[in-house]
Formats: sequence, structure tokens, C-alpha cells
Amino acid sequence: MKRAVLIAMIVAAFGLARAQDVIQSRDFDYTSYGQMIYWKTLTEEEKKVFLHAYLYRTHEIAQQMKQNRKLKSSAGKYIDELANPVYKIFQDLDSKKKKDLIDWIDIFYRNEFNHKENFYNALTYAFQKLKTGKESMNDVYKRTYKQ
Repeated sequence: MKRAVLIAMIVAAFGLARAQDVIQSRDFDYTSYGQMIYWKTLTEEEKKVFLHAYLYRTHEIAQQMKQNRKLKSSAGKYIDELANPVYKIFQDLDSKKKKDLIDWIDIFYRNEFNHKENFYNALTYAFQKLKTGKESMNDVYKRTYKQ
């Protein structure tokens, strides 16, 4: 009987070890996922404040990079690729457009595939949708390339 229990435990141990080998962990950006969860918990007024804070933080980081000797070489790339597009988004944003921008960000995060995307991607998506409106890509193509 002891031998049967011992064999069963060994088989179970090898079975568990093999099952653990099959499971592969994949890299996942929990910061982006956290941004999505945080965004979903905010009220509309809090989302407006969050957008202002995001703009301010982007500007603050750009200024700190310019002043830091070690980061000065990367500051131009940061400003060109991240800060200037964010400034452009907020440049002509009135309260109506801000509400629409928030709605598009909400729509972006409703899609399960976008849960791991960072807030900058959600913001640029919302800005593109704000510019094109509810037009589909086919409508934009037809408008741009008239036949």
C-alpha cells in the first residue's frame, strides 16, 4: 500500500512539473493596464482633470530633460515624438471637444485588445477620431482620394 501511494505521489509530482513547464509567462506592461483601470474609475470631471495633469506632466518632463545634463541628448527626441503631439492635441481643445475626446478614450478602452495599451496611445486614437468624426476609414479614403 505504501508503494502504491509513493508511486501515485511521484506520478502526481511529475504531472505537476510538466504542467508548469507548459505555462509560459509573457511580458506584460502592468503600468499601461493600471492606467486603463484608473481611467475607467474616474468620473467625467475627474477625467478632465486627469487630461490637464497629463499635459502638465508631459511639459514638466520635457523641461526636466532639457535641464538635466545626462538626458539633454534625449530631450529633442522626447519633445518631437511625445511632447509636441500632446501639445497639438490640447492646443484647440474647448469644453465640447474635451468631452468628445474623453468619450473616444472611453471607447478605446472598451475594446479588450486595448487594455494593455498606454494612455498616450488612447489619447492619440481619440484625437484622430475627433478629427475624422464618425467617418469610417473607407469614408476617409474616398474623401481623400476622390475617383
